[in-house]
Amino acid sequence: MEEESKKLSRLKLREFIDDLSNEELKSFILNYARSNAMFEMSMKAHFISRINIDNDGSKYKRLLDELVKPKTSSNNKVGATQVRTIALIIKDFVDQMLDALS
Repeated sequence: MEEESKKLSRLKLREFIDDLSNEELKSFILNYARSNAMFEMSMKAHFISRINIDNDGSKYKRLLDELVKPKTSSNNKVGATQVRTIALIIKDFVDQMLDALS
């Protein structure tokens, strides 16, 4: 009885990741990014410094242009989800900048 009342520990993400191949992980990330735009943008922002393009400014501009699109709806408001995504990405950019400066 006592054992039944004990809570089982949560499964740890690390337990899953450690046993995945690179291909399985890449496949999952690509599939998940197709269905979750916030995740896709967060991935791009987090790893953008690793992308080799002649003009570094160009890659950041392209990402920001993709993130902040002109509004064409009648209310011209940015939704709460997009605000959270923008805030996350800007924080990631600031963290990357601070790392580069240290």
